[in-house]
Formats: sequence, C-alpha cells, structure tokens
Amino acid sequence: MEPRHVQPAEAAQALGRVRSQQQQAIDASTLPDWFWGAVALLMLVLTGSIESGHPAAIVIGSIVFGIGLLVTVGVIVGRARAQIHNTLIGVRGGLSIAAFVLVLVAATQAVAFGLLAIDAPYPATL
Repeated sequence: MEPRHVQPAEAAQALGRVRSQQQQAIDASTLPDWFWGAVALLMLVLTGSIESGHPAAIVIGSIVFGIGLLVTVGVIVGRARAQIHNTLIGVRGGLSIAAFVLVLVAATQAVAFGLLAIDAPYPATL
C-alpha cells in the first residue's frame, strides 16, 4: 500500500480538530472553581459542629455536610459533558464499588464503637 500524500492545509485542519477535541476533554474533566470552596465550607460546618460537643449540633452539622456534599457532587455530575459508558463499569464494577463502600463503613463503625467502648479520648479524631 502506497502512503497517501496529505496537503498541508488538510493536515493543519486535522491537527486543529485534534487540538479542539483535546481541549474539550480537558474542559470536561476540570472541576469548576467553586467546587473546592464549597467542599471547604462544608468541612468547616462539620468540624464546627463536632467541636461544639453538643449532640444536636453534631447531628445537624453531619446532615448539612452529607446533603451539601451530595448536592455539590450531584451538580458536578449533572453538568458533566463527558459521560461514562455503561460498558466501562458494568454491573460487576458497580457492585464492587458498593461492596467496597459497605466494608469501609462497617470497618469504620467497628473501630469507632471499639474506641468508645474503651473510653478513648476524642475517638472521632483518631
């Protein structure tokens, strides 16, 4: 097979398309400027509620943090231009992620209750 001769203008046009697609991929994967500020604010709310030492404040702060983070990430995912194709992760991948989260939560709870049982000082901060 003989190599095809490409005209300079055609090559420049193809290179322009490649650069445009690269920029679209970069833009699609970049988090907006406000994201980290929102996460920091939510973390301050959670920390402040825990440091207050009042059970009601801790519950309210935890709920605000959880819902706020869910909404913040939901907005990012909802506005995402790049979508993950179902064949990339599949049912097995989704179940693996769910199992990992459940094991992590169970282990964290076991450690937390164990620390509470031995009266460890500030068990949530260890």
